[in-house]
Amino acid sequence: MTLLLCVLLAVVSLLPANNGIIYDDFEYGRLDTSRWEITDDGVFRELIVDVSDVDPSDSTDYRLRLRSSTTGTPSPVKVLGVRNRTAVDFRRGMTISCDIDWNSQKNGSYLTASVCICPTIADNPKREPNWLAFELIGVPPGRNVRAGLWSRVNGSLKQLFEDWGDRDAQGRPLGKPAGGRARTIRIVMDDTSVQLFEDGNRVLPIAEHHLNFTEGYLYLQMSTGTNFPSREIYFDNLVVLEGPSGTAIPSLGP
Repeated sequence: MTLLLCVLLAVVSLLPANNGIIYDDFEYGRLDTSRWEITDDGVFRELIVDVSDVDPSDSTDYRLRLRSSTTGTPSPVKVLGVRNRTAVDFRRGMTISCDIDWNSQKNGSYLTASVCICPTIADNPKREPNWLAFELIGVPPGRNVRAGLWSRVNGSLKQLFEDWGDRDAQGRPLGKPAGGRARTIRIVMDDTSVQLFEDGNRVLPIAEHHLNFTEGYLYLQMSTGTNFPSREIYFDNLVVLEGPSGTAIPSLGP
């Protein structure tokens, strides 16, 4: 564990419980079920939610792993992931920061990786009438992704941000190369507005989200279509901090 992570953990341990910090770099090598509950919706041939070492060397790099196979299964969309057991209150502001690793999918069609805030406990928060979610979505044939941020209020979906990347000569969107690395997503929000950062760059200035709730559960999720072989994505370095939107989140990267 790096010195920075040790310092951050020490700071977190000294903060009062009502400060609302959630921190997990998954370096204990197992899913802490006292903090996380596994969620799933749909029929799977294979479903794995665990913490896995992705470092091929003698070192370790543990991350939350979501893995599924849906070959020969019914129902068009399946969802699996985890939900934090502690609701967070963002009336005074909240920052969510985490790394999402698309894992160099050879075919990421009908695959998503998402970070979602929802006021209710559910197997699939996207079925609920109210939520806010950031997603990476596979662009056929699936090596590229598009990024988006949506809110849903009383069942009505509103797109707050979308990035399809480059377009071809015919003007068709190609998506953004997912690459073989994790990207850091940071969502800064309060009771009226939201901002979005990717790898430290602000891609969405302050925008109204119109949410009708100010406390919700954090979900880290993967969704997939049917008849796909085993695919897996990873999440890492999660920090959630309640407080004014200007509150700084220490960088967990190198």
